[in-house]
Amino acid sequence: KHIRCDMMVRPISSRYAAAEAVSIRYAGRDGSWYGTSAAIRNGAYRRSQVRVKYSEGTEVAVNGNHRENLVLKIRGVDVVLPPNGWLAVTGDGQALSFSGLMHGKRAEYGVSSDNLYSERDGKCSFTRETRPVADVMKEILAAQTKPGRRISEENEDPAYDTAFAV
Repeated sequence: KHIRCDMMVRPISSRYAAAEAVSIRYAGRDGSWYGTSAAIRNGAYRRSQVRVKYSEGTEVAVNGNHRENLVLKIRGVDVVLPPNGWLAVTGDGQALSFSGLMHGKRAEYGVSSDNLYSERDGKCSFTRETRPVADVMKEILAAQTKPGRRISEENEDPAYDTAFAV
């Protein structure tokens, strides 16, 4: 399990380890995103659905909710995170980490510009990656189950509207 965690997190953490969190938002039951103070006041933090943007551009979205999917848009792309799922994408788009559903089954990826770690159907794989990270991201997102509604971006930080070429 230690190797799995390392392969999932290293491509991302090495990019933003020294960066500052510039935006932390919690998903509310009403479909809006709330900053930390508002989320504490209205209880949205209890849903355990959060996204963080770092000063160097990395975005991390985590669904710690044990019952509900988190459907959101990251860099212009709709993403479905099942309970205990997450997606992290570096600011330069050269690395991502994903734990979620593909074709209805749990899948995990750790991708950088030179390595690809995946775990699907209980099988682990580590290879040298030759495809652009954006192509792997397309494959992951195309295979997602799309239930639920997307959290509104009405109350969203404009920084989340950055384009992501996939």
